[in-house]
Amino acid sequence: MKDQESGDTSVRGERGSATLAHAPSVQSRISNLLAIGLMSILGLGMLTWYYANTLTRQSHARESAKASSTKRAQSGDVPLPRSWTSRIVG
Repeated sequence: MKDQESGDTSVRGERGSATLAHAPSVQSRISNLLAIGLMSILGLGMLTWYYANTLTRQSHARESAKASSTKRAQSGDVPLPRSWTSRIVG
């Protein structure tokens, strides 16, 4: 109550402006740089892993589809397109 009556707008326990005016310590700067470096390496590693797996998965799918279509074509089990069957039957 006393603070409100005197017009003082500070909050009890709040840091003063002198505490915030100091530059960060060398240890704090190094810790921040190491943290940024670690997170950057982890992020780049995850992106590399993701895109490498995506590209290999696509190439395996293409190879599988090509092998399947080649096998079906060699066995003679390929259905004729709709327009060809209607001309032959009709």
